[in-house]
Amino acid sequence: MQIDWRELKYRIADALFNYELDDAYRMGLQAGTEFATRKLSFALELNIESMKLTPTEKRGYEKAIEVFKAERHNVEVSAGLK
Repeated sequence: MQIDWRELKYRIADALFNYELDDAYRMGLQAGTEFATRKLSFALELNIESMKLTPTEKRGYEKAIEVFKAERHNVEVSAGLK
C-alpha cells in the first residue's frame, strides 16, 4: 500500500485549520467582490464624462449607474458575503 503524502498533508491541514481556511476563503471572496464592484462603478462614472451622449442617453446612462450601485448589495449577498 502506497501512502499519498500530499493527500494526507491536506487532510491534516483541513482537520487542524478548517475554520481558518474557511475564513480566509470568505475574506478573499469579499475582497475580490468589493474590488470588482468598485472598479466597475468607477469605470462607469468615469466614462460618462468622456462620452458624447445626447441628454436622453445621458439620463439613461445615469439610471444604469444607479441600478448598478443598487445591485452591489445583491452581488455581495449572492457571493455569500452578507
